[in-house]
Amino acid sequence: SNNMDLNQRLALTIQPVGDVFRRGDTVTYEIKLANLGQEPDQKVALQLNLPKGGELVSVKAMSLNYRTSEDGRVVEFTPIQFFRPRDTFSYVIQ
Repeated sequence: SNNMDLNQRLALTIQPVGDVFRRGDTVTYEIKLANLGQEPDQKVALQLNLPKGGELVSVKAMSLNYRTSEDGRVVEFTPIQFFRPRDTFSYVIQ
């Protein structure tokens, strides 16, 4: 799992779902973005850059929309307009 502490208030976790993967497998990742602060945050945006050779199969992002770059390697989610304290958004990508 990969954890990032963003400015002490936001925490980002990216974790594969499953244990064993082989070359060519479709891998599902769960991404969690949490507001750990005491104050709300506004217009929080998440952008993912897929590795070379990676291909986006599907995205589940709660109520957020997303768009991809022409080459399909960049996924940009609609910003969270009002991110309440202690809230978590989950994204599932394949």
